[in-house]
Amino acid sequence: MTVLEQAAISGSTSIMEALRKATMTHHAAAEHHAFQRELAKGQAPIKQYAAFLGQLLFVHRALWTALTHAATDCPQIAGVLEPWQDDEPRILEDLAHFGVDADALSPFTSTSTLVAQINEFGRTNPIVLLGHHYVLEGAKNGGRFIAMNLRRAYNLQDNNGTRYLDPYNDEQRARWQSFKDDMEAQFFAPDDRTDIIASSCSMFEAIAGISDDLLASAR
Repeated sequence: MTVLEQAAISGSTSIMEALRKATMTHHAAAEHHAFQRELAKGQAPIKQYAAFLGQLLFVHRALWTALTHAATDCPQIAGVLEPWQDDEPRILEDLAHFGVDADALSPFTSTSTLVAQINEFGRTNPIVLLGHHYVLEGAKNGGRFIAMNLRRAYNLQDNNGTRYLDPYNDEQRARWQSFKDDMEAQFFAPDDRTDIIASSCSMFEAIAGISDDLLASAR
């Protein structure tokens, strides 16, 4: 763990500020990843975008299942989780718009590794999954702008094909603030803070690995 990440764990730092500081370099790396950069500019092939959604389906399905199951025994997860955060239906709708049969999809090795990690944490230390959830929920802030570029590039009407990237429309800022407030309202023991922050960093790395596999599969 870097010095920056260690400093972010300080008990005097709010959990959301700690997460933001600890993932700054990971967030920057994600924005400069070749696939993510092309996607953000609306220059990624539409089949590549659909393939990315297909891999995210496995991730979101595993994470939401683990979180909802753990919420019955973990008050911190129960205090953060909201039904509107479930992204699986939106991804399925986007895939259907592009004519992709979700049942015929297969996960990349990187995707399977991430899903296995999520499942393991769900069994052994589910509170850690809030770090994974933070990364995916936070990605929706930039997702709105990516969706705008994709609508122009792919000639998509309304929000068809971009419901995952832009799920909340004009409510994005309010939904993100609600998520942050709910996270701040929870008590996290020092070890839990450390694990949540570490898992958020590993989530960025895992998504980068999926992006790498996506590019490799297109060669």
